Amino acid sequence: MIYELTVCFGQTLPSRLMKNIAKILSASLLGLSLFVFFSPNTWADANSDHINKLFDKANSDTDAGNYQSAKDTANQIISIDPNAWQGYFARVGSELGSKNYQNALDDYNKTVSLAPELSSVPSFLVFKSVAEYNLQQIDATKDDMQKAVDLSKANDKNVYKETTTLLSKMNSGDPIDWQTIESFYMN
Repeated sequence: MIYELTVCFGQTLPSRLMKNIAKILSASLLGLSLFVFFSPNTWADANSDHINKLFDKANSDTDAGNYQSAKDTANQIISIDPNAWQGYFARVGSELGSKNYQNALDDYNKTVSLAPELSSVPSFLVFKSVAEYNLQQIDATKDDMQKAVDLSKANDKNVYKETTTLLSKMNSGDPIDWQTIESFYMN
């Protein structure tokens, strides 16, 4: 019966869910328990927890310079839920670290299409700018860096200082890569 439930949902259930299913199967009100247990919100919450753990792992891998592992973990998120912004967001850093700038920009755009509010996060705009800068999209880079500067000015003085410095470097033609960004945002 558990196997059928797993196949029905099209993916392996997290172990915590499998243990709860086993408990429910032994309960006397099996039908009612299963109905309550598998309400859409319960299933979404379990998936969300799993996705968030994978997202944390991908970010840790990126911070450690393990870009392929981060990308693999981000791809796991996407395979669980193609509409989870976390998978594409996590891939942005791994693609920047691997110098796959077009892929990073594509993942940025996909992230923002799934979670538009992230387009106004200054540090995430900086990630986009690094990809644009290395793809020689200078006008777009300057526009996005200026947005990051403007957004951070009122909210975060440290980010404001860092984005202003990066914009200055970009305006003077200095190379900007993932390692430069890591020195600002990851330490």
